[in-house]
Amino acid sequence: MSQSKPDAAAAESAKRSSVFDHPLGFWFFFWGELAERCCYYGMRAILLLYMIQILKFEDSSANRMMSYFIAACYLLPLVGGYVADNYLGKYRTIIYFSIPYIFGQVLLGIASLHNETCLFLSLGLLAMGSGVIKPNISTLMGLTYDQRRPGKTKLRSDAFAMFYGAINIGSALSSFCVPAIRNYYGGDSRAYAIAFLFPAVLMIVAFIVFALGKPFYAKDKIARRGQLTPEERHERMGVLKRLFGLFLVVTVFWSVFDQAASTWTLFARDYLHLQLWGYKLSADQIQAINPVLIVLLLPPITMLWHLLSRYGIDLKPTSKMLIGFVLTTITMGIVAWAAFRGADAIVAGAPAALSGAEKTIAATTDLTESHQAAEEAAEGLLAAVVNLKAVESEVHKIESDEAKEKMLDDAKMALEAARGTAQKSGLKTVAVISARNAAAAATRAARMASDAAKATDDKSLEIAAEEVFALAKKAKAAAEATTEAVNLSIATDRNDKSGNEKKDITLCSVAANRTTATAAAAVKAVKAALAGNQKAAIINASVAGVDAADAAVAAARVTADITGNDVPEVAAETEAAAANGRISLLWQFVPYLLITIAEICISVVGLELAFSAAPATMKSFVTACWLLTVFFANILNAQVTPLYNETFLGISLTPNWYFLIFAVFMVPVTLTFIGVSRRFNRPVKSTK
Repeated sequence: MSQSKPDAAAAESAKRSSVFDHPLGFWFFFWGELAERCCYYGMRAILLLYMIQILKFEDSSANRMMSYFIAACYLLPLVGGYVADNYLGKYRTIIYFSIPYIFGQVLLGIASLHNETCLFLSLGLLAMGSGVIKPNISTLMGLTYDQRRPGKTKLRSDAFAMFYGAINIGSALSSFCVPAIRNYYGGDSRAYAIAFLFPAVLMIVAFIVFALGKPFYAKDKIARRGQLTPEERHERMGVLKRLFGLFLVVTVFWSVFDQAASTWTLFARDYLHLQLWGYKLSADQIQAINPVLIVLLLPPITMLWHLLSRYGIDLKPTSKMLIGFVLTTITMGIVAWAAFRGADAIVAGAPAALSGAEKTIAATTDLTESHQAAEEAAEGLLAAVVNLKAVESEVHKIESDEAKEKMLDDAKMALEAARGTAQKSGLKTVAVISARNAAAAATRAARMASDAAKATDDKSLEIAAEEVFALAKKAKAAAEATTEAVNLSIATDRNDKSGNEKKDITLCSVAANRTTATAAAAVKAVKAALAGNQKAAIINASVAGVDAADAAVAAARVTADITGNDVPEVAAETEAAAANGRISLLWQFVPYLLITIAEICISVVGLELAFSAAPATMKSFVTACWLLTVFFANILNAQVTPLYNETFLGISLTPNWYFLIFAVFMVPVTLTFIGVSRRFNRPVKSTK
């Protein structure tokens, strides 16, 4: 008689489940989580380039900020678990903390608030909302199954897999669509604001869907406890000790995985030919590959686990996770290989691309010969921007507050006067001439960086370095002047009620952004050359040359459109030369494929493992501890990713060597996981 109940439970657990067996509350979790993850991953997809292109962060600073933001999102689940378990309950915690989440996203959607102060405020609110909510959604869902489908562990396991699918359907949609929205409206501040508003709407939808499902969720009892008994403390410490080693090694996986939002995106920007079936992608859209593959691969991999179990091969959770670690090691090996191939390709292709850029700029200049007033207005706008930047960088040296204020006011007044002149001279023409000037400055900076990288003596290197720094500063100012003209033109179009044709000038923003990237690469080339790392200098100078070609082509196309001329023939040749200097998108698709399978083996399994291993009174807390592995991973990344493609202590970590270090490091990490998993799988000693 004592054996019948376990046997019945085992038989029930082994039965194949269908979607109709799930409690109704699951679908509110599913659709609510889908919309919320759309919000989070859509915002995150464009955040790095937003900081670089709009707020003018250096690549290293943007990488660091990105890592700290992700870390905050995964530290605050500890707060969310504690608050839910002891004060508000899971449902009310999710509802209350959705408010700052929505508010933070809306802040990013207001173009006039695009500055560093509002960025920090927005990211703080987003981290608070996302982080506090995160552990309570999955825990409340697990409790709903425990109460409404007791004993059906296979059904609950399938629910966690489907729940993870919802996360990635949302991520796939928004990771592709949000950058696409930004690209459609250009790359200026207004374009980013519109793109950020899309996730804000989705978060509001998620809030409504989740709130409507309350009657179908588990009864959420708050079990505030007083002083724990020695036995309870011992139990809790035992669970944490058992999970600690496992979680510590998993941290390294997340360190690799979360670099898709930072270093992998920058690698795609500089080294990949972003063309797919004739459709031009942006570097941050590549992130959509991961969630798309999750959606496609999660069902067959889940079915594979069921099939193996039916044939007596019942893999332990740690065995599945080990498969993930092996795949992660292989992934980083391929990424490193791609980086070496990319470096060779861009060095080989840069001379033709840079030469084409110079010819394209010359041909584009011929298109605006008859627009003398607009030429002068564009030069005046650039001079005003350069002057304001110089004043802002020097004003701190002046002791008198009154003198500081006067200098700043004079510089701002000069910029206003330049804007007025630009409006009288035809804003669209001024914008395209500014874009051409920016591309020209980028091309000169790239050419001088190439000379600096090949300098054979210290004196000529120092002279070239000083010129590159000056040209890079001018190129960045020219990019900002272009943005000024574009913003003025957009504002004028918006207020124009006459029905005049509004020609598209979004390519001006593309030229400005590629100019900024050129300037950054040129400076990196010089720093590497000054440190004696000639190979790294040549690689970065080559990146600058190909980026300059992109800027020149964008400027040529938009100039031809606005002036009513044909696009110069050399522009197509330059575009082809730039494409030849980059490697295929497949070099990042294959790593995404492998890291996605690794994620399914590690993340889906680990999330349920954390829930199952936790006592009833610790489920939110232990789930939060699982999420804490991502926090530590991104704290590590905040120290490491700023070194990507930078010269540090005389060493230039170009992408090839940077990724190779990670590939080598993953070998001992995988071996360590084998030992840790064996220890985890040992039978738990009885406390009696």
